[in-house]
This record gives sequence, C-alpha cells and structure tokens, in this order.
Amino acid sequence: MDHIRSFIAIELPETAKECLFRCQTALGAAKNQRVKWVHPNNIHLTLKFLGAISTGIIVDIVDALKLISVDVFPFRLTLTSPGAFPNTKTPRVLFVGIGGDTKNLIALQKLIDYQIGLLGFKPENRPFSPHLTLGRVRDNSTSQELFNLGKMLTATMFESNISFHVNSISLMQSTLTPRGAMYNRLASISLGDALPKAQG
Repeated sequence: MDHIRSFIAIELPETAKECLFRCQTALGAAKNQRVKWVHPNNIHLTLKFLGAISTGIIVDIVDALKLISVDVFPFRLTLTSPGAFPNTKTPRVLFVGIGGDTKNLIALQKLIDYQIGLLGFKPENRPFSPHLTLGRVRDNSTSQELFNLGKMLTATMFESNISFHVNSISLMQSTLTPRGAMYNRLASISLGDALPKAQG
C-alpha cells in the first residue's frame, strides 16, 4: 500500500502570506543565504504532523477531523511579532507568532491530538506553540552570523494589525523535492459543520 508524508494544518489567506513576505523582505531574504527561507505560499499553521501515513487511512483521518469540526466554530487569529527558536541570541528557526483567539486554537489542537491518537498516532510530547515559520538558519552559520541575525530580527518593524478568520482545517500532503517541500491539500474540513443526519 502506498504511503505519503502528511500533516494537519490551518491554511493562510493571501493577506497573511503577503504580510509574511514583507517580513522576510525586511529580514533580507533576498541576500541572506544563512537562512533557508520558506516560500510564503508554503507557510501554514501546523496543528499536527502525521509523518508517513498509508493512503488507506486518509478516509479515517478525514472522518476524525469532521467529528472534531462539529464542536469547533470559526475563530479569529492575528499575526504578532517575529521571534526565533530557541531564542534571538542563537536563532535557529525564524517565525512570526500567533495571537488572537488562541484559546480556541489550542483547544482545537488538543482535540485533533486526541482524536487522531485514537487512530494510532502518537500524542505530541511537547506543548503546542503556535507559530508561522519564516525560515531555518543553516547549520554552518557562525556565532557572529547568528548574533547579527537575531539583532536584525528584534529590530524588524512588523504590522501587528493583520488578522484572519479560521473557517476550516486541512489535511495536507508534503512531497520532498530538491527545491524543497511541495504541499497538496488532500481535504478541507469546515469548522462548525453539523454531521449528516441519518437517513430513514
């Protein structure tokens, strides 16, 4: 049976992607080769990484997400300031934070973790930290380059008024290529939908 690399995520509207692109530009994405930048069209809010899954279980995953969506209604998120993991002094992952209705966002992620866990997927072993990855710093970067990048990151002006509605969650396929990962939506599940009524 075929296997694919997959994850569950919230896809972003164009306004958010454009804002993230401007943030990357401010950080010197065009000339800074110390960072492997994520193309704005590929930036998403990951809720659960599934890894390699059998194509035969896709239907079960979608059914589980539909079950979750009944009790979760659309909510609004905002883009916050740029940051870095593990910190801005030794940045390895550059990101933009998520604000807004994070209470509903965290509840949604926990529901997904539990429901998908019933299908045999391991629960997350670390707290959910919602963020949008802008880029990953290359391993061969010097300590001075890391320091300079962190300094630039904290000085970057950012539009904090960008917000968007979360109306759905998506099951995504990730295909690794020499040019980076390519993403394909396998299913989109609307939030707040009622389950189909039984016939008869």
